[in-house]
Amino acid sequence: MSWMANRLMFYHLNRPQHTQLDVVEFLQGAKYAIKTTRTAMYSREFADFLVRERAAPGAFEPDCDAAKMLQQTLDPISYAAFKDFVLEYESIGAGSVVKEIEVHSAHLESVQYERVPKRSTTNSSGAKVLGVPVHE
Repeated sequence: MSWMANRLMFYHLNRPQHTQLDVVEFLQGAKYAIKTTRTAMYSREFADFLVRERAAPGAFEPDCDAAKMLQQTLDPISYAAFKDFVLEYESIGAGSVVKEIEVHSAHLESVQYERVPKRSTTNSSGAKVLGVPVHE
């Protein structure tokens, strides 16, 4: 077999068989996520929470939806940096509020397919093998 035939056979044997992705729905979800996150980040509710949190002695749990959502969504380093940014601007009276944001377009930059193991199996030698996809 030629190298091209081998490549084609490899591709056909390894390509996803039953993978479904609605790209339009995915991009609509991405637009919604960015609008929701940005609106929460620059909301009066979040800024007020940060002022209360700074004034509170000890640990202060989020008591508003914007703070809860951002704490769950952002990684800890980004969340801490953004809190510092908002508090700095609030301290000089230059806070900003986003009431509405309009996303005109969303684009996929890249797509990567990874096989997700659904179960382990045993090979012909009796050794346990992890990462075998089942019925993609």
